[in-house]
This record gives sequence, C-alpha cells and structure tokens, in this order.
Amino acid sequence: MSKTKNSVKSWKKKCWDLFSQIIRLRDCNGGVYGNCVTCGAKKHFNELNAGHFIPNRHPSIIFDIRNCHVQCVQCNVFLKSNPVPYYKFMLHKYGQEVIDELDRLDQEVKQFKTFELKELYEKLKSAKMTMQFDIVEATPVVSFTKKGEEN
Repeated sequence: MSKTKNSVKSWKKKCWDLFSQIIRLRDCNGGVYGNCVTCGAKKHFNELNAGHFIPNRHPSIIFDIRNCHVQCVQCNVFLKSNPVPYYKFMLHKYGQEVIDELDRLDQEVKQFKTFELKELYEKLKSAKMTMQFDIVEATPVVSFTKKGEEN
C-alpha cells in the first residue's frame, strides 16, 4: 500500500464513506427511502446525507452514531444542518443528557492514528454486513459490536 493510501487522511475518508452508508441504511430502515430528520422530506437513500448534529466533524465525535442522522442536502448543506429542528429532534430522541455529553466530547482533543482507523473500518464493515449493532461507549469514537457479543 502506498504511503498516501495508508495515511490517516485516506483511512478517515474510508471510514467516513462506510459510516455514512451505515447511518443512511439505519435511518432508511434498511430500505430505499428515508425521511430527513430536520424537515421530514422523503428522499431516496442516495439523495440523503449523513448529517452531524454538532457540526465541523471534529475527530472526537465524527463517528458517534448519536451525532449523525439522515438529512436532505438542503438541510445538511445549504441550511448548515438546520440546527433548530435538529436540536428538537435530538432532544426528543435522546434527551438533554446525550446532547450535553456530545457537546462535552466535542471539546476533547482527538487525533486519529492509522491503526485506530483501520480497526474502526473493520468494525464498521462488520456492522454494515449484519446491520445488527449495539453502541459501546469505550472511547469518544463509538465502536460497534454484534448483538450478543462483548468486547
């Protein structure tokens, strides 16, 4: 593997591409269509983004599945995540405690190492294959395990 293909940047992109697919599959219930969490628009899987509640894709929360849900391009890009309805969605789905935790995690400094991203990529691949995953809060980066298995 060339140095560029083995860089943190390239592995982060690979993880993001796979993570985005998982978020969109999850929020489309494994189907073809899903609804934007901020405006409710029904869109095809390929027309939806995996949009972050707390923006800027900081490393400490970029792969936290609680911080990422399907959004239409209008809300995610042009309305910059459409924060007011996104907040209402998050409050209803998770409560203020999770919002506060994500905000706290967002303040943490995290620099990925290549090996961490390779491990995360393998976990994401496994999660996508089964689409049966549980959140394990071991680090600021949410990891995935198959149901019934422990870390």
